[in-house]
Amino acid sequence: RFRLPPLAVGLGIYLPSSSTLAAVCGAIVGWAYNRRANATRKPATTKRLGVLLASGFIVGESLCGVLVAGLILMFHSPTPLALVGDAFATPSVILGTIVYIAAIIGSYLWVRRSSQRIAD
Repeated sequence: RFRLPPLAVGLGIYLPSSSTLAAVCGAIVGWAYNRRANATRKPATTKRLGVLLASGFIVGESLCGVLVAGLILMFHSPTPLALVGDAFATPSVILGTIVYIAAIIGSYLWVRRSSQRIAD
């Protein structure tokens, strides 16, 4: 009755919780999205749009990581994009979380509208 996917267990054992938190949040958002998608006229199309959006986020994050790594190498600085000092660390985490949540909600609503247009 209660089963855990092997990949989730492996990630939980191998990676620190700071890394796996994003995967857990993504799983919850994906579950909610799929549940909503099942209530649409074309659930398969709606789910496909959600997968495309999630794939785009993953690729975008990877490309940004490569870009930042290149900047670190080019400028020989661990923080090449730092605009403010260390005193802004806590407010930046709060601000980043708010922007992240807004981006997820905005993307969800955008894909939902797009899937409704396709269904019509």
